[in-house]
Amino acid sequence: MNPLVLLMQGKRGAMTRLLTLRPRLLLLVLLAILPALVLVVYTGVEERLLARELARDQAQHLRHAVIRRQDDEILGTRQVLATLSRVGDVREERSAACTPLFARMLQQYPQITSLLAIRPNGQVFCSTLPVKNAPIFPAYSDIQRALQSDDLTIGKYYLVPDTSNVVLALYYPVFGDGGQAQSVLFATLELTWLGELATGLGLLPGSTITVFDQNGMTLARYPDAQQWIGKPMPEPDLISTVKNRNAEGTAVTIGPDQVSRLYAFAPLSDHMDVGSWVAVSIPSSVANAVADQSFVRNIVLLGLATLLALVVAWLFGDIFIVRRVRVILAATRRLTQGDLSARTGVRRPVGELSQLAQAFDGMADALQERDRERKRSEEEIRNLNADLELRVQKRTRELQEVNEELETFSYSVSHDLRTPVASAQNITHLVLDKYASQLPADCQRSLLLIDENMKTMDGLITDLLDLARTTRQPLARQTVIPADLVKRLVEQLRPLYEGRKVEFVINDMPPLQADPGLLRQVYANLLSNALKFTRTRETARIGVGAVGQIGNLTYYVRDNGVGFEPQDADRLFGPFQRLHPEEDYEGSGIGLAIVARIIHRHGGRIWAEAQVDEGATFYFVL
Repeated sequence: MNPLVLLMQGKRGAMTRLLTLRPRLLLLVLLAILPALVLVVYTGVEERLLARELARDQAQHLRHAVIRRQDDEILGTRQVLATLSRVGDVREERSAACTPLFARMLQQYPQITSLLAIRPNGQVFCSTLPVKNAPIFPAYSDIQRALQSDDLTIGKYYLVPDTSNVVLALYYPVFGDGGQAQSVLFATLELTWLGELATGLGLLPGSTITVFDQNGMTLARYPDAQQWIGKPMPEPDLISTVKNRNAEGTAVTIGPDQVSRLYAFAPLSDHMDVGSWVAVSIPSSVANAVADQSFVRNIVLLGLATLLALVVAWLFGDIFIVRRVRVILAATRRLTQGDLSARTGVRRPVGELSQLAQAFDGMADALQERDRERKRSEEEIRNLNADLELRVQKRTRELQEVNEELETFSYSVSHDLRTPVASAQNITHLVLDKYASQLPADCQRSLLLIDENMKTMDGLITDLLDLARTTRQPLARQTVIPADLVKRLVEQLRPLYEGRKVEFVINDMPPLQADPGLLRQVYANLLSNALKFTRTRETARIGVGAVGQIGNLTYYVRDNGVGFEPQDADRLFGPFQRLHPEEDYEGSGIGLAIVARIIHRHGGRIWAEAQVDEGATFYFVL
């Protein structure tokens, strides 16, 4: 035979084998997967671009948050200086009167670190510190510039000697009766708020916030503030970019850690020239992390799906070329429609088709039997659930009745005990008042001990009644402003800390919905607890505030008292639980139990964190 003919026949046979069903199925699977692959790649690119834009938006958001905070600090200080400039003692340069006034202003506005009143010749006539101890003293040229202004003048940034703090100098003129500037108010504003602000902004991992001046000196930084404040900014390329643009913008450059970073920068104030800039950076790897993970995951899943599809197409290709496929398809359709009695009717296991048909029939038998078992099980479960629900309802009613009886019993017993205790106290007082001089010393001491124990018993009964009332008293939720409530309580509790040095820091807190009386009991108990356990401190510091976002706020009361072991925190809120000796710290051990019960009645939770001799913080959520 002609070799050319043989060659053509061989090629024709190879083409025939390539055109059989299995290769076609495999090719079809690959063609079907190709658009998905293109889509995955395209989606990955789009996700990276979107991630970059989201990171850029977040950096811009963080930058604006810092700028807003700086503007608020400067405008707040301006308001303070403007108010002081209209005070008669300041205008008339009465040092003895304005010095304590300045001291009070520093306590009310902790962002201001120093406050001076200066004559045009540079002489200080009023100051919160002795002039020789002032860490920063204004320059004569800045004083003259402020005298020429009719509003706030922003000075330079100064690095406070022997510290790592940077302050901004602010000046405000004081006008006399003739409308001429006769003196200048000088204040310094710290930048330490940057760390606090950054902590609450929820930065992405590895992000930084830097405030720097026009010369590139670092004024504030988060994190690693101590390492960089007062030193040249670690991103010199960014400084060049900022100087070239001289406006807000974004840039991508290598950070000091040799990591590619996305930077958003702008002047530190939107309304005033403060001579400084803020830059927020996010690592590019962090910005693209989610997009990269999604891309890898999609590629892996697509590869597994492709492999599985090829295997299935290769193994089960013959199913689609058998002669009796219609029988199987018909039985399959009936089974799909819910007819579990559908069968192929094949009896003899001859060939693969017959075996497949019998396997199908066996599967249908198993499904039918399983369906019957499922229905029986569902019926049994329904019966059991109905019985269980009745039992749970009965047991719940029983528990509620028992709890109500216990609370009623506790309330009644505490109330009934008060009468005999009061009688015993009255008798003791009567005997001591009329017959003390006729009694031996031992008898007098015994009567005094009885009287002291009766007072303790009366206090315990009062606490027990308060504990019972927390569950008996109906909730009457109203809008409550926590800061106002706490300020009133601080005044009412003044007898508890009269003669002590106690510093209260009461932060603004959003209004909340709660029972005013019960919420007052919560803060009263927590503040009393803080006052009691800080009595050994030379200066007691008690802070009240809230953290988190509106709708997810956590309220706290913090002190610098004796604290406790962290592992004992769960014991605090049980009745009669004590972590400190009774002879050192009085109390019935019920106050925190009352607090916990009130919080739970509001649907919230309470917990405490502390270290021994480092104070304690009580958190609660409503």
